[in-house]
Amino acid sequence: MPNNKRGIRLFIAVLLILFAVIGFLIIKSFLTSLIAGAVLSYLFYPLYQWFYKKFKHKNLAAAIVTALIIVIILVPATMLVYQLAKEASVGYLRFKQIIYSEFEECKRGFFCELLKRPGIKTAIFETFKKITDYLTKTGYELVFSIPQRLLEFILIFFTSFFLLRDGKEIIAKIRRLTPLESKQEEKIFNQLKEVTRAIIKGFLFVAIIEGIISALAFKIAGISTPILWATLIGILAFIPLIGPTIIWVPAVLLQLIFGNMFSAIIILIGGITVSSIDTFFKPKLVGKKAKIHPLLVVIGLFGGLRLMGLIGIIAGPLSLALIITFVKMYRETRKEKRGK
Repeated sequence: MPNNKRGIRLFIAVLLILFAVIGFLIIKSFLTSLIAGAVLSYLFYPLYQWFYKKFKHKNLAAAIVTALIIVIILVPATMLVYQLAKEASVGYLRFKQIIYSEFEECKRGFFCELLKRPGIKTAIFETFKKITDYLTKTGYELVFSIPQRLLEFILIFFTSFFLLRDGKEIIAKIRRLTPLESKQEEKIFNQLKEVTRAIIKGFLFVAIIEGIISALAFKIAGISTPILWATLIGILAFIPLIGPTIIWVPAVLLQLIFGNMFSAIIILIGGITVSSIDTFFKPKLVGKKAKIHPLLVVIGLFGGLRLMGLIGIIAGPLSLALIITFVKMYRETRKEKRGK
């Protein structure tokens, strides 16, 4: 009989692993949407609790908050996309004009002397052609990916709705399944909450601040597409250390090429400010709130981005934080055993 029970347990374990792998393969394509929905439900959960206390109805409270999430995300996103498309069109035409006409008229500054060399001009023209080809290809890909993006958005909002409504019960069920003591479970879930809150709030806050500073700098510098470049810097702010420099360093060099010293200085000041925030303030902010060393935050971000893409921004530091938590728990368990 004991052998029979062991065989049944082994059979169930094998089936569980098999179907867990199948389940992962099914949701793998939508993992980003599921995590995004989980993040949104976490951010808006206090609002859900307020509506639930007011109406005493889970479905109604979750539906109202989900509708608010849709409005808060889609309305600004639509306006931003429209402005970006408008500025991208203006920026492309302006850049094309610079490439094919103003380079010929460039007479001031050290960089203008460099442009007189045939090799440099040829390299610039070839680079511009590659950029044009890439943008055309990307444009086609974006158009054809619209149905998939809509499906992802729908999944995000459905995930948000159900996690707002049932998230508390789901967490309670997970906690019942674990063999850990309640004290240990509490420690793990608290660490998860702290790290998630630190990364989301830290990175979103920093990205918004960097975007605003960049937009002001580009506007003062007289750049015709400040929102476009500021948005790109805000997005690249999620890449630690080097993100914003990908935009502002070439922008400064381009202004110097045409002898626009004032614009170059303004963009340089804005860029240094943004990079200082990105390099020194962000890791400390995230590390302090998450109670892990800033170096581990940076390593987790780089490793997470490389391994999992954008999801890794959260998953990377979260994984390292959990490893530290488990090591601490193991040490505490050993101390308790020695004490006995």
